[in-house]
Amino acid sequence: MYKRDLIKSEIENLALVLAKILGLKQIGKVLEAEQTFNDTINKDFGLNPQLINSADTKQFLVWLNESTLPPEKLGSLSEFLYWKFTQDENPNKQLAIMLNAVYNKLIIEHKIVHLDQLQKQEHVKKYL
Repeated sequence: MYKRDLIKSEIENLALVLAKILGLKQIGKVLEAEQTFNDTINKDFGLNPQLINSADTKQFLVWLNESTLPPEKLGSLSEFLYWKFTQDENPNKQLAIMLNAVYNKLIIEHKIVHLDQLQKQEHVKKYL
C-alpha cells in the first residue's frame, strides 16, 4: 500500500511539473521551460538531458537497457519525451527512436499496454 501511494504521489508531482512546463512555454518563457524539463529528466529519472538532445541514440538505448526504473516511472518518462516530441514542428527521428524504445520496454519487459500509449506509439512510428 505504501509503495503504491509513493508511486502515485511521484506521478502526480511529475504531472504538475509537466503542467508548469506547458505554462512557461505558453507565456513565452521557452528557456525556463526547457531548463525545468532538463532538471526534471535529470533529477526524477536519472537521465542526462544531453542524451535526449543527442543525434546519437545509442547512449540513450544503453541507459534505458541498464535502467531499473519501475514501469510507472517509465510511463511518466514516456509522457515527458512524448511532450518534447510533439513540441517540435518537425519532430526528430532520434527522439522517435527513443520513445519507441521506452514503449517497447513497457510492453515487452513489464507487460504494460495502455490504449493511449499505443496511439502515441503509432504516431511516433510515422517518424521512424
